[in-house]
Amino acid sequence: MFKVIDRYVLKECAWATLGVVAVLLVILLGNMLVRVLGDIAKGELPADTLWVVLLINCVHYLVVVLPIGLYLGILLGMGRLYRDSEMAALFACGVGTAKLYRPITALTIPIALLTVMLSMFIAPLLAEKQDEIRHQAKYASGLSGLVAGRFNISNKGKQSLFFERWAEDGEQMHQVFYYAHEEQVATVQTADAAHIQPEERATYVVFENGKAISGVPGRRDYRIIDYASHGVRVKKDETPLLKLSISSTPTSELLNAAKPELIAEWHWRLAVPVACLLLGLLALPLSYSPPRKGRYNRIGIAILIYIIYLNSLGLGRAWLEKEVISGLLGLWWAHITMLLVIVMLVQKLEHKGIFAPRLKAS
Repeated sequence: MFKVIDRYVLKECAWATLGVVAVLLVILLGNMLVRVLGDIAKGELPADTLWVVLLINCVHYLVVVLPIGLYLGILLGMGRLYRDSEMAALFACGVGTAKLYRPITALTIPIALLTVMLSMFIAPLLAEKQDEIRHQAKYASGLSGLVAGRFNISNKGKQSLFFERWAEDGEQMHQVFYYAHEEQVATVQTADAAHIQPEERATYVVFENGKAISGVPGRRDYRIIDYASHGVRVKKDETPLLKLSISSTPTSELLNAAKPELIAEWHWRLAVPVACLLLGLLALPLSYSPPRKGRYNRIGIAILIYIIYLNSLGLGRAWLEKEVISGLLGLWWAHITMLLVIVMLVQKLEHKGIFAPRLKAS
């Protein structure tokens, strides 16, 4: 059973961690939303996939944000205890930082287990789903998710379809405008109505009672055609096979992989929960603040250590991909270096009598 002090420290650090993770997610998802809306505007993604893509990226960002959120959350939570002199009272009662590892590990281990589930299993499945969405959007006809009253852009901006409204049956479009630009020839069509007609190896938009103007922009030899019915193919006959990214490779396939890129991906996924554990252990001794020091006394040093650690992991991944280091070494050299830093800080606190203080008999 947890003691009152354990529950108090756990609650303080947990709320701080939740706040940091939420703020970082909002910032990252805001930037992602701008990029996704840009892809939708350019016709590279259908509009109805907006929330799916955001959810997928939310999980990917969560894998990255959880370790740094835990790290900063513990630093901020413990920093408040130091600022309000609550840690000084605990030290006076014989409670050192060694005993505070109990609530800290109670917070760190569940988050580390969560990152295992996310990085090893959930994130690869969602990455595969995102690859499928982008593949379908790239080679689809651009007729899925048509919205009345706006330009529906597809084929990287080479095709655009606008119509005022759907018919009551939801199958026919009224007051249609169509633009296409292929091989220097631009085509503009207006029609009273249009409907989608799927075929075995292609999809057509059939325009009714309309006019088509086609030609090379800047030249006078263009053609004007009035028609009662005219079909335009908007889908290629063949769609290339889906090529999955490395991030969507199942973790079970990475265990026995021989390619350097797959070996690097395996060590990178494994590094996320390991980093959670190490950063949780690092935050406690690093959060120590002497009396009359500010609450954010060591935040700058803590962020610098995190940046060095993160860059070391990124460098190690690049070395694995280029076969500079072996797969047996992996990223463990960076983790071991971080562990040595933690041991050094703990020994420093022990030397000051703060890690496990003893009450002197009166």
